[in-house]
Amino acid sequence: MMAGAKFGGLWGSAIALGCLLGVAPSGPVWGQAAPAAETTEDNLSSQAQLRERYNDALQRAGSGDPAEVEQAIADLQAIRTLWQQRGDRAQEGLTLQALGFIFVLRGELPQALAAYQSALTIYEALPNREAEAVTLSGMAGIYEQTGETQKAIATYEKSLAIARELRLPEMEATQLQFLGILYNNLGQTQRSIDAYQEALAVYETLGDPAGKAEVLYSLGTLYTELGQLPKGLEYLRQAYDGARELPNQTAVLTRTLVALGYTYLAMGETDQGITYLQEAATLQGAQEDLAGQSLTLYALGGAYFRQGDHQKAIAAFESVLEKQQRVGNQNLIAAVHSSLGNVYSQRGQYQQAREMAEMALQIYERLDDKAEIAGTLTTLGSIDAGLGNYQQALKRYADAIALQREIGQLPGEAETVVTMANLYRQLGSYDLSLSTYERALAIQREIGDRGTEALILESMGSVQRQAQNDPAALQSYEQAIALARQQQNPLQEATFLASLSRLHTENQRPQAAAESLNRALEIYRRQGNLLGETAALGQMGRLYTSLQEYDRAAAILEDALDRIRSAQVPVAEANILRNLAQVYRLQGKFADGRAALDRELRLREILGDREGQAESLYQLALVERDQANLPAAKASLERAIALVEALRTGVTTDKLRTSFFASKQAYYELYIDVLMQLHDRAPEQGYAAMALQASERARARSLLDLLALARADVRAGVDPKLLAEAETLGQQIEAAEKQRVTLLNRSASPERLTGLQQEVDSLLARLQTLEAQIRATSPRYADLTQPQPLSLAEIQQQVLDDQTLLLQYSLGEERSYLWVVSPTDLRSYTLPGRASLEAAAQAFYQQMPRLDTTPTFSDDRAIIAIPREGPPPPAGTSYDAQISQVLLGPIADRLQGQRLLIVADGALQYVPFSALQIPGAGKAPLITQHEVIHLPSASTLGLLRRETAQRAPAPKTVAIFADPVFTLGDERFQTFWKVPPPQPAPDLEEVAFRQARQSWGMGLGRLPFTSVEAEKIGAIVPDAQEFVASGFEASREKVLDTDLSQYRIVHFATHGLLNAQNPELSGIVLSLFSADGESQNGFLRLRDIFNLKLPVELVVLSACETGLGQNVRGEGMVGLTRGFMYAGAPRVLVSLWSVDDEGTSVLMSLFYRKLLQEQLAPGAALRAAQIEMSQDPQWRSPYYWAAFTLQGEWR
Repeated sequence: MMAGAKFGGLWGSAIALGCLLGVAPSGPVWGQAAPAAETTEDNLSSQAQLRERYNDALQRAGSGDPAEVEQAIADLQAIRTLWQQRGDRAQEGLTLQALGFIFVLRGELPQALAAYQSALTIYEALPNREAEAVTLSGMAGIYEQTGETQKAIATYEKSLAIARELRLPEMEATQLQFLGILYNNLGQTQRSIDAYQEALAVYETLGDPAGKAEVLYSLGTLYTELGQLPKGLEYLRQAYDGARELPNQTAVLTRTLVALGYTYLAMGETDQGITYLQEAATLQGAQEDLAGQSLTLYALGGAYFRQGDHQKAIAAFESVLEKQQRVGNQNLIAAVHSSLGNVYSQRGQYQQAREMAEMALQIYERLDDKAEIAGTLTTLGSIDAGLGNYQQALKRYADAIALQREIGQLPGEAETVVTMANLYRQLGSYDLSLSTYERALAIQREIGDRGTEALILESMGSVQRQAQNDPAALQSYEQAIALARQQQNPLQEATFLASLSRLHTENQRPQAAAESLNRALEIYRRQGNLLGETAALGQMGRLYTSLQEYDRAAAILEDALDRIRSAQVPVAEANILRNLAQVYRLQGKFADGRAALDRELRLREILGDREGQAESLYQLALVERDQANLPAAKASLERAIALVEALRTGVTTDKLRTSFFASKQAYYELYIDVLMQLHDRAPEQGYAAMALQASERARARSLLDLLALARADVRAGVDPKLLAEAETLGQQIEAAEKQRVTLLNRSASPERLTGLQQEVDSLLARLQTLEAQIRATSPRYADLTQPQPLSLAEIQQQVLDDQTLLLQYSLGEERSYLWVVSPTDLRSYTLPGRASLEAAAQAFYQQMPRLDTTPTFSDDRAIIAIPREGPPPPAGTSYDAQISQVLLGPIADRLQGQRLLIVADGALQYVPFSALQIPGAGKAPLITQHEVIHLPSASTLGLLRRETAQRAPAPKTVAIFADPVFTLGDERFQTFWKVPPPQPAPDLEEVAFRQARQSWGMGLGRLPFTSVEAEKIGAIVPDAQEFVASGFEASREKVLDTDLSQYRIVHFATHGLLNAQNPELSGIVLSLFSADGESQNGFLRLRDIFNLKLPVELVVLSACETGLGQNVRGEGMVGLTRGFMYAGAPRVLVSLWSVDDEGTSVLMSLFYRKLLQEQLAPGAALRAAQIEMSQDPQWRSPYYWAAFTLQGEWR
């Protein structure tokens, strides 16, 4: 809406008041049409008295005192009656106009309209055309205020026609202005422009510079609102030039100055915008217009903030607060406190920011302004994130979004969603971050806010860059830059160019990086944006650092440091100091690097930035390590890790805690490396034991937390509404995922499929946030103690026995390490770096022989396999011998036939250790001499044992789910109907796994040997000791309804479903159809598994890749194994690759014979079955038997 538009109706009514106060009743307008009356001395005296009473009433009406206004109305009504009695219709009409205007001021619009209509009837009868036009204008103003816009326009047009008929140009121009306002409010832009242009022409003809300035101002603001900033600026400049020359036109001049300031700011010309706003504020101060000056200063504060001049922004905002002590505009006071919170937050001064934002929140809550409450909650969430209170931040964001949805505030919701996505990105959860940004992007596109859309695209590009998806990041950045240019937003463009430069730098495109960065610098300098310029200089320093031009990098960063210190922005100074310290370290200027980091650390401590402190300490440790000052490096790393552990504990969302911890693994790797170097110096000081414990602290921590959480009912005492919402979200996720796979079968558009995937991701993010909120409000969760990893002595006492060795691997950039632990001894070994070991592991995995490279539907229990990149290895290549020598060669003389507990790391988790060759023993696989067990960590086994120590054995032996029905083409339907189903339902097998077949040449067909597998297992177990659900009975419903706690073993022989992007959607595929041909939900997903009660001894997943999942650095495989362990199983038998159906059936039959008939422990039974199978010529290849590994308890 244009400035003053909402007052148009009042202005229309004000014409009447102008006539009342400025024209004598006997003047040419009012006296001409008066009927003849006898002119006597008594009559003249009576008329003078009435006029005096009339003027007194107007004065009382203008006093603002309610009692005086009420008396004025009574007097005017009496005066009207007297004029009626005298037959003076003109004076009666004038009195009615006065009554109408007073009723307008009181908000009594029906009474006002009645008065004007009565006056209009009089003027039409007299006739008095000019008075008729004035009255029509007043009536139009009332129609406008009551929302009857079309009636208002028609009435103004009648008034305009009379003004033209009578050749009254001043009235004509005024009515045209009113019409311009109304047309603009209706969105009829061209008609509005035409009306203003006509008014402008009239004022030019009249030579009325004041009226001309008003219309030019209106045209300027209209074009500005349309986004035509240059044209709007042209009119505003003309209005400014005209108003500046006029006496007594300060109000017009001030309004124009403010509009010019806003327009220049919108065009990105911040300096010019500030100049006009400053002039406006000065004029408002001279007029003692505190309210207007406060608003202008508030705008100035925002401009200074965008310019990066935080000191001036704070001064402007504080000046507003000082003036508002007299004005008392609570909305503005709250807005200023919120803005100050943003400034302090940007400066990294989070405590001050929180104080300001909480003051704003208190005011908005008193005002019950839900939109502003939500916005302030978002600000507070960002402050909490800056202080490392991540879960509190997520809760505030969720509360804000709930409010914004309640009131339908889409722009605010989008802003909060973006802020939430920023936090997910900070915590390293890139998939959650991207799905959340996409949710915000959809909202912004619905709104049509292209500027914010550009910001979101840039943020998505940054996430894609961090996730090392170079093509996607490049596309997002380029789209963002194009939008910024379209919107003529140079500061946005500069920011995006700097982000693009970072992408080019990280992908070894230095020339492109420099070009983008120089363009950004040019814009920042042209705009006078010191903060942006300094940030770009810091990035330029990093670019030259990556090019190993250290002297040039140091010079640029030192210049940037000098500039930012003058601006007094501590968080920016800290960032530059960190970059500079890195350059000094690489130059060998260790003292300078240490000094820079010490200064940075002090700033981070002042700011309360715990995550920043941890990074500073890590960088300081690198300096000390490079100087071989290992004790000092150790001390710094211990402080950094303590901060990380504290921050990690504050995150109650599993996925975010995992991703955050993964982003800090470099700290633990460096700590391990420093400890092992100290061990080399002083082997007797126990540093190797400390390194082993650090390795335990660095792995599978979220799994440890989950296992501790599994035994506590954290939902007890929680708000039932939260629990119901979580249940609803779970149902929505299932429904959306089912719809997604259904659309796959219908060849839906990629856009529709992408949209549904984004919906699933968004629902998952909301569910994870809600589950964190449930835990945060759970009395029992608050009482839980975070489980601590085991020390060396505890591992030796609680995990090992005389026949068992622990082999724990830890991969590092330069060096990797292996610890061999017995109950009485610890030995450590140095291995090649991560890249070398991962290459060897991948080569070995690719070399694994298979029957054929593209298994048919019935040959394989796979859904999605790990892609096998590149051509097959040359004949005779022996990668297994190579990796065996690297991983086992150094310790071959230590093994001596003992049981081996393998804690692998990184890509080593894909390696089937049982198939590795024993160094020095020919090609004999490891299982010929050793039982091999895999563990997520040694501490996991310790916790599993504590949790299951008092568990009584189940009364029955085994529950089996095998040979489900996946398609309507399954031959078993013939058994039920004798003929094909009458109306075939959609083939859900083809639906759910079309994508998998297209990618890897695989699909979902019947696994006939799983039925044989079930029969052979059942033959070993008495009928009363077993439960078998086969065919249609092998359903998800049956799994959820059966009391599986009555069985020692639960066995699933079916397809496995792997979703590496969202492990929570991974699972087991059961019957997709009932016996009557109705489709049903057959996916037992990870979230279902977490909700099972499985106090069993063993879960067997006789399916494909069930041991795989999302490989999260520091956490290991996030997949089905942890779900079943959470549900209560201390050991799980899983597979590492897509297994052959018949071969698996043979292996499982052997395994159960060893386990149940020969009474071997699960690990020993698996080993015996694998050895026997490897000796059979048909199944000799490790492909058939080495995929299965036992995870967890070996006893």
